[in-house]
Parts: sequence; structure tokens; C-alpha cells
Amino acid sequence: MAVFVGAIVQGAVGFGLGLVAAPVVTMLDPGLMPGSIQVVNATLPLFTLAVEWRRIDWRGLGFAVLGRLPGSAIGALIVVYVSTRTLGVFVGVMVLIAVALTARAVAVRRNGWTVTAAGFTSGITGTATGIGGPPVALVYQNARARRSARRWPPSSSSAPPSR
Repeated sequence: MAVFVGAIVQGAVGFGLGLVAAPVVTMLDPGLMPGSIQVVNATLPLFTLAVEWRRIDWRGLGFAVLGRLPGSAIGALIVVYVSTRTLGVFVGVMVLIAVALTARAVAVRRNGWTVTAAGFTSGITGTATGIGGPPVALVYQNARARRSARRWPPSSSSAPPSR
């Protein structure tokens, strides 16, 4: 049920599967983490890609994947060398950080460096905890859907407001 609700959230806003399902699965059976969430995290985006391929920011996706690959390697090392209990704490911390950043509405300028860094962080957290969406969502939170799909780099008019 947690994965189903997480998939609905991700389908609606673009991320959230791991954020919703990972804490519930961790509480029910920590031994299932992060593998059980990774299976869904690997397949759900493929369905989204099949439907939304015309709206994808392909250049941004390339930068994100460039960071995601080495980040995933580090996340895999964490899974191998960290205890299940510590991994559970890491899941909880990731949820709290994601909620805090969302509530704070931190403005991050979107460019190749920030998207790559978000991909790197997403690789670590996504592989280790199943929660990889928040770093990339943070970078894209102020992007308009149609503009983010058609413009790279973003124009100064679509940059996040300064504080």
C-alpha cells in the first residue's frame, strides 16, 4: 500500500515514491531496504518516460545522469558497509531533510553544475535509501513545466527569485 501511494504521489508531482514508501517499508521490515524500493524506482520512471518523453529536459537529464552514476557507486558502498539499523536512520534523516528543504523553499539556480550535483546526491541517497528524488526536485522546483522541457540553459527570466 505504501508503494502504491508513493507511486501516485510520484505520478502527480514527479517524485515521492521513495519519500512515501521507504520509511514505511523500513519500519515494517528494514531488511527489505533499499532493494524493494529500488525495484520500483527503476521501473516507474520508465513508464513516465514512455508517456512524457516530449516534455523531458534531455540536456538536464544528461547532467543529472552524469552525477548520478558515481553517486550510485558511493550509495552502493554505503549499503554494503553500513548496518541495517544505520541505514534505517539514514532513511529517516533523508525524509527530514527533504521535508525541511521543501518547507523552506530553498532557491537553487538551475545550471549544468547544480543539476550534476543534484544527480550525484540523488545517486547516493537514492541507492542507499531509496529516496533520490528530492535533490533533483529541489533544483527543478521553480521551473515551469513547458519551459524546462524546451529551454537549456534556462533564461534569466526563469531563474529562481533571489532572497
